[in-house]
Amino acid sequence: MNPSHGAPDHYSSDEKTPAGPRSLNVQMAVKRGLDIALASIGLALVSPLLLVTAILIKLTSRGPVLFGHIREGLNGREFRCLKFRTMVADAHTKQRELYQQSAVDGPQFKVANDPRVTWLGGWLRSTNVDELPQLINVLCGHMSLIGPRPSPFRENQVCIPWRKARLSIRPGITGLWQVCRHERDVGDFHQWIHYDTLYVRRWSLWLDLSILIATVLTLGGRFSIPVDWLIRHSRQNGDVSRPDFEFELSNRRDWLDLCLPRYTSDGNNGFSVEPNRSNDDGRPTNGSQNPMNSYDQIGIQARLS
Repeated sequence: MNPSHGAPDHYSSDEKTPAGPRSLNVQMAVKRGLDIALASIGLALVSPLLLVTAILIKLTSRGPVLFGHIREGLNGREFRCLKFRTMVADAHTKQRELYQQSAVDGPQFKVANDPRVTWLGGWLRSTNVDELPQLINVLCGHMSLIGPRPSPFRENQVCIPWRKARLSIRPGITGLWQVCRHERDVGDFHQWIHYDTLYVRRWSLWLDLSILIATVLTLGGRFSIPVDWLIRHSRQNGDVSRPDFEFELSNRRDWLDLCLPRYTSDGNNGFSVEPNRSNDDGRPTNGSQNPMNSYDQIGIQARLS
């Protein structure tokens, strides 16, 4: 990877010859230029909507208009990922008691009919309007329009090969996983890993354009499309462009075997995490190797079928 541009070292889109550093740097420069241009146009077009949304949030609930969560970006650099606030002001204090109700696997956390979400927040989430402030992150260079979704430090540590791949390029507002995932109801963390690494291995400007069009056609990822529509099957399984990111995750147990060798089975089709001291941001203390914070330790579940 070229650290100055965040260009992944991989093969060119024709899968026949390796793309040289100069070619990749040019492509990444074009990608950055398109990000700036499209984000600027997007902000200008949606500025009235942003203003109305901000006013409504301020009038209907107590707390700030924007919520900024610390995420890891290119090369692990942390930044504040912006969203419109969709929850009550003290939502983080209620998360611990809701962890056992999480409907997804892996380090993700999602509760059906989350009581912390405001009535306006529910609409903002369903329409993806809450993520429009991330256009500011794109202009600042923290994010790209297309790329892996940004995650906080503690989530990225669950799978080191996945972390290595996704932090080799700028995170995005939308990406391959959002438009191709198809196991939302039963837990699809293995697909998240697979599509993120597949995107990094086969990145091209054409793939970014295809994902952007797919995002519009699927109304922001409300329904999925086959990955073969975006990446030819031969390209998925052809020449290996990033051998360090080449691994298969065909089911939910695979990601446990690959990413969580330090975890032990709890005997109920899940896994347990041994308690360990960590800072509030999830970073281990006193030499601990487990980066999961207390929320993760008591709540994370694989929920394998």
